[in-house]
Amino acid sequence: MSFVNDSRQWEDSEAIRWIGQYIDVSDRVALELDVPAVTYRGSRLDVIHPDDEGYQWLVADLIDVLDERGMLPPAPAR
Repeated sequence: MSFVNDSRQWEDSEAIRWIGQYIDVSDRVALELDVPAVTYRGSRLDVIHPDDEGYQWLVADLIDVLDERGMLPPAPAR
């Protein structure tokens, strides 16, 4: 697994292993507590932070998860 943004690539196996463990634990906690969770796996500026396109994807995915669970207010009438 590697993180790619433009032509830069991170292949630090220790960092990737740590991130994988973090995601696994976060997913388990979300399931146990029955709370919505979104796991970001898109392009990044660095090992942690999404790039501009990544943030757009993350917000869209978060809105979908919250909408599926009925956690968003109704859309205003137009």
